[in-house]
Amino acid sequence: MKETLEEVERCIVELDLKE
Repeated sequence: MKETLEEVERCIVELDLKE
């Protein structure tokens, strides 16, 4: 995985906020 855990977490948080 090139993305760092922090970046992945941000993506997850953004998805949660969108829902």
